[in-house]
Amino acid sequence: MRLRSAAGRGGRAGGGGGGGGRGGAAARDTRAQTAGAVAVLIVSTDSIPEAAVTAAFNGRMAMESAVPAPPAGALGAGAITAAAAERIFGKPLAQLTVGATGQAVTASWSYDWHISKTPARNVVAIMPGTDPARAAEYVLISAHNDHNGVNAVAVEHDSLRAVNIVTRPQGANDPVCRPTEEQQRRINALVAHARSIRPPRRDSVMNGADDDGSGTAVLLEIAEKFAHEKPARSIIFVSHTGEEAGLLGSKWFTDHPTIALASVAAALNMDMEGKGRTDQVKFGGPTSIQTLGSRRLSREFGDIIDSVNATRTETMAIDRSWDVSANPMRRFCRSDQVNYVHHDVPVTYFSTGYAEDYHQVTDEPQYIEYDHMARMGRFVHDIAWAIAERKDRPAISGADPSYPACR
Repeated sequence: MRLRSAAGRGGRAGGGGGGGGRGGAAARDTRAQTAGAVAVLIVSTDSIPEAAVTAAFNGRMAMESAVPAPPAGALGAGAITAAAAERIFGKPLAQLTVGATGQAVTASWSYDWHISKTPARNVVAIMPGTDPARAAEYVLISAHNDHNGVNAVAVEHDSLRAVNIVTRPQGANDPVCRPTEEQQRRINALVAHARSIRPPRRDSVMNGADDDGSGTAVLLEIAEKFAHEKPARSIIFVSHTGEEAGLLGSKWFTDHPTIALASVAAALNMDMEGKGRTDQVKFGGPTSIQTLGSRRLSREFGDIIDSVNATRTETMAIDRSWDVSANPMRRFCRSDQVNYVHHDVPVTYFSTGYAEDYHQVTDEPQYIEYDHMARMGRFVHDIAWAIAERKDRPAISGADPSYPACR
């Protein structure tokens, strides 16, 4: 990109440049502002897609930007084509010199985002139990259906994924760092392989295939299986909204439950079920599963999970390494299960773990391990079935003081 700016009222060419792109962008380089400019237009000598041109001067049409609006008094910035610059200055860019003055430019922009009048909703469904003595008790199975919208900046998909595979194996949980020479060689090799099979692709959509499209899909599969069965206790399925915004959907449901929370025998929450290979997570493998909190309120709940696993033909490799009070990421406190604990509902968090696509634009369906996801779904179903069929619900043993409070 050749950086020249048509800045201010007279479209005066200057040497400073700034950030560009969407309406609401602000120039990062302050030299033009110091010289008295009121705006910076960044000229691209490459063609700009029509959608990008529209986005550069229009406000956002959907979700709130990850980057806040520029502060009052900040220098606005936008992107224009080389043809637009020629119209302003009356000559090609190559013939311009610093200080050249073009035609007057009149423009305006605003950052105007409003919350939709259509609220987000939890989706709740109940499979009635068949035993009159136990049908008023529930096994709750949940996942969350939201993610993080659209990233403020588009990036090259394969390059970002290569960097994260090598230097950020837990995605957004790991800090951005400068690669070592050896890491850079590995990154270059991954990018070269990607270029051998597909062209570059700029990406800004936070798809959330693993977090938590995977849990949502498994929730539906488990519901479909239960629809053909006759559990003694009732099964309640909850698809939470707003998890990424601060566990909002699960907090609303537990604060305004559609059933008495005291009637929930146990809850099973799923978040990120789509990865889990040995090269993706510590202690990973084809049958790996991470469980957190299974004995936090009810030691018997954890015993039931272990008993189910021991008697199945498809045994899972349960990783409990995250289920400790010294967990530096406070993992248990970061998903919807924590709001059930606050209401004394025994709950276990099931996951295959953080991987390189966590909270990245690269979290897409082609990287999901579907067979692994299916195995995890069958495991959660079997645990739910065991609790639904037991004569007695898991006994509450009380809050385990070894766990953090999650407040």
